[in-house]
This record gives sequence, structure tokens and C-alpha cells, in this order.
Amino acid sequence: MKIVIVGAGDVGSFLAKELSGRSEDVIIIDTNESALEKLEESCDVMTMRGNGTFRKTLQEVGVHSADLVVGVTSHDDTNLVITSLASELGAQRTVARVDAPEFFNTRGGIEKGVLGSFAIVCASRLVSAELLRLVRHIDSPFVENFSANSITVALVDVCENCRYLDKPGSEIDLGKDARVIGVFRDGELRNVVEMANLYQGDRILVATKLRKLPIVMRRLKQIPGKKAVIIGGGDVGFQLATSLQDAENRLTVIDIDRKRCEFLADKLDHVTIVHGDGTSLGLLQDEHVEMADYTISVTKADEVNLMSSLVAQEIGVTNSYTLVHRPGYAHVYEHLGVKGTASAHEMFAKAVNRYFPNQIILSEAHVPHTDYVVGEFQIGHLIKNKNLKLRDFNIPHGVFLVGFSRKEEFYFIDGDPDLTAGDILIMVCKTKEMKNLETMFKKLK
Repeated sequence: MKIVIVGAGDVGSFLAKELSGRSEDVIIIDTNESALEKLEESCDVMTMRGNGTFRKTLQEVGVHSADLVVGVTSHDDTNLVITSLASELGAQRTVARVDAPEFFNTRGGIEKGVLGSFAIVCASRLVSAELLRLVRHIDSPFVENFSANSITVALVDVCENCRYLDKPGSEIDLGKDARVIGVFRDGELRNVVEMANLYQGDRILVATKLRKLPIVMRRLKQIPGKKAVIIGGGDVGFQLATSLQDAENRLTVIDIDRKRCEFLADKLDHVTIVHGDGTSLGLLQDEHVEMADYTISVTKADEVNLMSSLVAQEIGVTNSYTLVHRPGYAHVYEHLGVKGTASAHEMFAKAVNRYFPNQIILSEAHVPHTDYVVGEFQIGHLIKNKNLKLRDFNIPHGVFLVGFSRKEEFYFIDGDPDLTAGDILIMVCKTKEMKNLETMFKKLK
């Protein structure tokens, strides 16, 4: 596979190392010769000094035959020009890094078909969604995002505080924004309407939007809202606060910049904004951070994020999560007791992997303590000019449909919808069925 990356900064370098390690043919374009030399020394890539916004530069690297072109310079507008031009010149897929959250219409962090680019990706939104997913593990053994974070699949244990304990599964009401996929009993996934009564030990598999998950879980179980503290009110902190302000009982954001605090106070409702240093033991004690169910540290400095997490642990916070700017160090944080980490570089690379051409299985996640997998299956190019009905797929018995996505927007399935090339079906099946389903999708005409 031929991949062209324009931009040899931190993100481009990380992406180049990831892709070259998989034996892909990677070409890096940048105007900075020293950055290119450093990359040549550290990984197996070809480099070219030049401006990726110039038609001639892209033509010289044969962009017309590229399977994937990724624009990852430090300027959003430059990346959009690069990928738009590459698409015009014949590249099969193009992905632009766009850091400004305001550019996006949706919360997911990925949008398709923008200004000639196949997809645009906002790393700060991806990392925000990942941190939210990690936080939800406090109440659930399984939480996974699919379809560019537009849908979340989670497990809810049936226990003493479950509102539907000893009641028929058919009585479960999650509202219009969520669905029960099925109920696990004795390791087998069953249709919820077949469950005459729900017992302790059963596990309910649900699908909803990530920000709605706490509400859905409270419909199923008596779970109190949590107290949360976000340290760092930049783009990631603001996006987290926006998602959490209606989900938790009490939310506090701490930031060292007074003007940023004023901005946050103006934009956020029901959120306590504190101007101060999130690594200060005295400040955290004054704000009673020890009472928090969790903290999330998302400043621009890894040292600050790590220190604030360690100080929070020192005063009694059980669950601390942090943004890691320098990839590859997650194990160090975990060794020091940090509950979970997210890296913008790694999340961006994961998103790019999603857009390799001609893939059927885009992602899969194993449901713990079962033989089941949640997977995303993409409808291929062989039906490019033809719509299929869902019934045409002949989905095998025992495979549970979550829904489908189109241009990274998720839809629950009602009736028999039209499906076409590029649409993605999210399904739950036994692990051994994954290969069979992949083969079935490859044979679609």
C-alpha cells in the first residue's frame, strides 16, 4: 500500500513510524530538511523536501497512485488544501488533520466528504471521547465507541440495585436515544424480549451516544451522579466539561489562566470554575478534590498532568485519568497508579487506520468473559452503483444488529433500510463468526 504523509512534525513522524513498521510504502513530504533526515534515520520511509500544497510536489511523488494521503502539518487550512488537491489528482483516500473543534458539525471528531477530503479528523475530540470512555469504565466492565464515536456499546450488570431485577426484559425502557442489543446469561447473548425475568448475574448490552450513557445507566440501575474534577481548561478540557456538565452531580474545572477561566465561566452552565494551579496540594485540598469520584488531567504539559494526577491520588482520589502528549509512555503512568491514559497521536493514528481502502472489518472489540465480539463491517465498492436492502445480506442467526452508520453518522435500524457502498454495519457475533461475515461482505455484488 502506498501512503503519502505531508508534514514531518510530531504527528506525522509518529504516523510514519507506525505505518512503516507495518511494511507499508510510506513517503513523507516536508519543507524542513532536518526533520526529514531524522525520520530517515529512525524508520524505513522515503522522504521528499517540498511544499505539499504545490501540485508539482504531489505529482512528483506520484500521488495519483497513492492509496492514502494524510495532511498533518501544523495548519488546518494547509492540510485541507493538501488533501483536496490530492483527491483532485487521483489519490484513492485522503485524510486531513483539522484541530479546530469549531470546524466540525458533530461531536465525534471525524467527518467525511468535507471540501474534497475523504475525511477530516480532530485529534482533541478523539482524545476527549477516549477519556470519557475510560471514565465510564467506573460503572461498566465494557464500554467501546464505534462509528467515529457516534455510538457507544456498553455492558450493564444486573445486580441488587437494578431497576429491572426479577422483571421481564421486555419492560426495559431506555428512551428513544438508546437500545438494548441483548442480554448475556451463562455466556450466551439472548434477545431481550425472550427474557421472562432478569436475574442477578445477567448483563445487559446497550447502545447509545457516549454522552447519554450515564443517563441510560441510571435508567437501568440506581447509580448516583458523580463528582468530577477536570484539571486544564483548554480545548480538550472544554469539550470534556461540555459533555459532563449535565451527566455528573458536581463538576469542577481548574485552570491556571485567568482569561481562560473567564471564557469557561461564560460558556459552561452548572460548572464550578477555579483559577489556580492543578498541581498545588493546598488548592486541591481547599477545593475538596479528595471527595471527587475521578479527576481528568488535560493540560498542555505531560509533567503537569502526571503531577496533578499523583497529587489527587495522594489526597484520596481513586480514579485519575490523564492526557499523554508523548506517546508510548502509558505503561509508566499505569505503573504510577493512573487509572487510564489517552494519547492524541495514538488516537489520530487509529483513525487513519480506519480509512485504509478496501477494508471490510474496520474495528472489533471483545466483550469480556464471553466469546462475543462487537465489530464494524464496511460494505465494499462492488455495489457502488446499487442499493441493497438489509434483508439482502442474509445475516446469520445468532448475529445481533446494533445499527448502521453512513458518513460516520449512526442510525438504529428500524424496518429494512437501503444500504450502499461505504455504509457500515455494527454487529455483535461470536468470535468464530467474524471470518464468515467478512467473507460474506466480500462476496456482495
